[in-house]
Amino acid sequence: MHSTLFFLSLLPFSLAVPTWSTDPQCQTVQVTYGDKSVTLDQRFQKDWYTAVDSTTATTQTPAGSDQYNCQYKAKSSFPKMSQWLSFDQMWEINANLIPEHQDAIKKAIVDISSKSKVDARLILALIMQESEGQWNIHCTGEGESDCGLMQMRGSQDVASMQGNVEDTIKASIQDGLYGIKPGNSVVPKGNPGYITYLNAQLRDFCDKAEDIPFAQGNPFAAAFMYNQGHIKNDDLTVNEFGTKVEYATDIANRLMGWVNTGAGRAC
Repeated sequence: MHSTLFFLSLLPFSLAVPTWSTDPQCQTVQVTYGDKSVTLDQRFQKDWYTAVDSTTATTQTPAGSDQYNCQYKAKSSFPKMSQWLSFDQMWEINANLIPEHQDAIKKAIVDISSKSKVDARLILALIMQESEGQWNIHCTGEGESDCGLMQMRGSQDVASMQGNVEDTIKASIQDGLYGIKPGNSVVPKGNPGYITYLNAQLRDFCDKAEDIPFAQGNPFAAAFMYNQGHIKNDDLTVNEFGTKVEYATDIANRLMGWVNTGAGRAC
């Protein structure tokens, strides 16, 4: 869950003090958190983005709910985009696990993916990992402030959101993908979204510039950061404090057909 960040905050302060970059652009930095015009850097789109309606989308056979690969560890060991299920296949095996408003969730994923150039399969995997597709899931984490389909800290509680269900669902996914703008009452400095970690621009990483080489341009490393907040090497199974982390491995397996039912994870 994204709320794992809460548990990191309980660790000794001396272990978590960030190092601010001395790069000139960090002196007048304006982060992109919450900016819905942000798109995946073109350098990374070839390797990690396929339009939902593209004829080049993979047609791998679904792996099945009980198949879980424990071999993923270093970034280089994670599955290439050509190995993933197609979005239609992935949606088919997950849709019946989503309690309600499946059509609205699917439409929002496809629309946001098309605009952001973040692959729809990644967005779906994150949603299923964070909330199992429950559009009105309760908020979790410190002060119950991790909310929405992607359990983003600073996102609005569904109960307080105005508008119809479709708009609420879209806003919830956008918060997780783009992040939360500075000035939010829960996260005054804002909160980076998944695309922030995937692009890993210095302007958004001035307080953790040392993480950029490990996160930039890799969707699984970005997922690791979305869950943990920091990344210190290419091993996506252990955090900076030596604790085992299965988040990125779960995302990889979801892209290959695992749906967290049956025997499932056995690492």
